[in-house]
Amino acid sequence: MTGNWHSVGWPVVRIRDIGRLHGGGTPSRKRPEYFQGTIPWITGQDIPESHVAEITTARDFVTEEAVEESATRVAPVGTVLVTTRVSVGKTAVAGCPICFSQDVTAIIIHSAAIALPSYVAYFLRSRREALLQKNQGSTIAGITRDSLALELIPLPPLSEQQRIVEVLQEAEAIRRLRAEAEAKTAELVPSMFRGLFGEIGSNSSGWPFVPISHFVDSFEGGKSLAGIESDFDLTRPRVLKISAVTSGVLNPRESKALPSSYEPPEDHFIKPGDLLITRANTAELVGATALIGKECPSNLVLPDKIWRFIWKEDFKGTPEFVWALFQERATRQALGNIASGTGGSMKNISMKKLMQMRVIWPPKEIQETFSAALREVALLSNTSEGDKASLVLQSSLFAHAFSGKLTADWREAHTDQLALEARERDAALKQAGAYFTRSRRGTVQEMESIFEQRTDGIYSDLNREQRDLLFRIQQQVGGVEYAKYFTAQSLSQSLEGSLRRNPQAIESHLTVFATRGLIIPVSREEQTEDTGEFVFGNAYRLSLVDRSERLTDEAGNTLTTESGDALVTEGVVGDRSRGRELERLAAQLERERALT
Repeated sequence: MTGNWHSVGWPVVRIRDIGRLHGGGTPSRKRPEYFQGTIPWITGQDIPESHVAEITTARDFVTEEAVEESATRVAPVGTVLVTTRVSVGKTAVAGCPICFSQDVTAIIIHSAAIALPSYVAYFLRSRREALLQKNQGSTIAGITRDSLALELIPLPPLSEQQRIVEVLQEAEAIRRLRAEAEAKTAELVPSMFRGLFGEIGSNSSGWPFVPISHFVDSFEGGKSLAGIESDFDLTRPRVLKISAVTSGVLNPRESKALPSSYEPPEDHFIKPGDLLITRANTAELVGATALIGKECPSNLVLPDKIWRFIWKEDFKGTPEFVWALFQERATRQALGNIASGTGGSMKNISMKKLMQMRVIWPPKEIQETFSAALREVALLSNTSEGDKASLVLQSSLFAHAFSGKLTADWREAHTDQLALEARERDAALKQAGAYFTRSRRGTVQEMESIFEQRTDGIYSDLNREQRDLLFRIQQQVGGVEYAKYFTAQSLSQSLEGSLRRNPQAIESHLTVFATRGLIIPVSREEQTEDTGEFVFGNAYRLSLVDRSERLTDEAGNTLTTESGDALVTEGVVGDRSRGRELERLAAQLERERALT
């Protein structure tokens, strides 16, 4: 999701600027008494896949002793819960004090004036695909807490956050209604089928049995292709996974992007009306079929393990009947019986055996009756609410919500209220030490560059901890035209990780920065906590840039020269020359390294 967050005047900050991030843990299962308490304890499995939920209960409840003697912790009401291991990117909000496992990261928002927990949860949910691309680990995939902390988030005023949440919640409710309708439709289909055709296992209606070759000319598949698992570009050609059809309904997201160098043949793309079948799968799922509807994406490609039915020219039946026939338990058992495999769980069906397999074959007129009834049932779940739900399924809703387009008219009608809330939000952000900007010309890409940690030239000599510390200093005290002083002691109170409350380690890093000209050491008078006496101690500041101010008249209008240029003051001298020298030394260092 991309968008011009700044174009509507929203500040953009890092997640770690709006709240504290905490990891969880699991009490020892060897101590059953730990799980006989009253405090809800959840894992990533307890956070729904389908929507942003408010969690108010759990499957397991732990004791206070379990909390004290393990890495889990109690998160207060209003904590944002994000899965950062296994199934990354699911989000929820704690509706009660709750504990959580290491699969979950908790975000405890600094101030109610900064952000609504539900807004943060929805925003991170909208970033799920971006988070998935940051997955790490081979056995248990996940993202680090630091990676989540660095995610950017736009912050409209609270009332607008609430408005966005209300629209997204309404959209989720519509989607759930449609899912329920589709579930009921799925339950109705086998009932309709057996009502017309009887129990096919016993062929209670006495229909003739025919080989599949009676109505199928052949089966056509694609190539064995190695797709790109982590590429979430849904516009390029994508090869289907076997799991895309195992439910009986096509799931386009179960696919992998193909390399840009490969152009699939036209006949390998699936199209509306196709009936697909898996020729290879587990013993229980081999022979799964899916009928492709009219709204099928046009960029999906068949792999070698999924076949398309190629009907006889004189096909006297309906694809809907064949699809429903292959959903029946007796048919699935027959498909499993003809599948072969040499060890393991993967089974294969040969085309010869599939063409020879015999199934019931009622007259075309009765098949058409069933197909017409099936289409009518499908229409029941395709109400106007269902049409709206199809929009919900598109990522454009999130893009509109978090770019300001969704609430543009509402924002125009509530300008005064939002301006007041914006001032309260900005004050709360500054108190939390957040660095943010509201430049109306800023784009997401520009914001990324602002927050980027440099690793070139003289910065390459810094280790990871030093770069992170310098980045945090720039967030806390940068972006202003005056000197903001800081000390190792003051930084130690606001940092997370190994440097928290560790001023000695911080001081050693600050000395390195000062030696390289990245910060400027000064001597500042301060009062000691124990004796109250005033002493001079080490402090630091960032470099200041030269600046000038526009001259204005009494009415506040900018004065200009005859040529139209703005009249400015002579300017305030900062540390720009120091910055230029630093850049020159960094470039020189890069050239010297290139020669060695």
